[in-house]
Amino acid sequence: MRSMRTWLRLTSVAAAAALVLLTPALASASGNPSAPGQVKQQPPAGGTTAPTATGPAPNAPGGGKGALTITLHLHSLVLWGLPFGLAQSNCPLWVLSDYMLTEATGNGILHATANKTGFWFTTTFTGQGTMTFYPPLHLTNILLNLLGLIISATVTGAADNVLTGRVTEWFGASINKQTIVFHGTFHFNGTDQLSTPMALRGQFQVNWNHGANPLLVPPHHARFAVTCR
Repeated sequence: MRSMRTWLRLTSVAAAAALVLLTPALASASGNPSAPGQVKQQPPAGGTTAPTATGPAPNAPGGGKGALTITLHLHSLVLWGLPFGLAQSNCPLWVLSDYMLTEATGNGILHATANKTGFWFTTTFTGQGTMTFYPPLHLTNILLNLLGLIISATVTGAADNVLTGRVTEWFGASINKQTIVFHGTFHFNGTDQLSTPMALRGQFQVNWNHGANPLLVPPHHARFAVTCR
């Protein structure tokens, strides 16, 4: 049962990161996220990016492996994160057990390539923003999609802490006939709501072997770590 919960958490984190970072624009939803009753929702795409796409590639072989390449420029990030739930970490309990809402503005870029053999992308984002930690009892109406991404949630109480500072995230995926891999890192440097300096470091990697459906079976390999200082 514990391994199943770990798989669900890792799969949700990977899927959420993939979907959020593939969204062309992630403008902040209106309103104060810390106000009780405020619904925070993943915003629709559009407005703040300059997507470009080409394909099939002019030099694609006649047999039909024509590629589609996409570049997206990101200028804002809104991302709900599920509780980490890690047993071994030096982070405060609220970092490990709370829902985390990241809101940042800055610059990011995503490169993606797809053809008949698979799909690959890598993306980076860095900017200034906040990371707000809500205890589970202070969120209701948490709506998840099939991939575990939080679509919306209603805040009913105060946050345990709000970190303000610089957020840097890297995320990548490779999906082909041999394997499916999601991996990424995140870094935060700033202060908490008492102006105490704080830094977070996190990394994860999950992969499935040939023929596996990541929505139905646990990964064949999974690693997740987060540290604080």
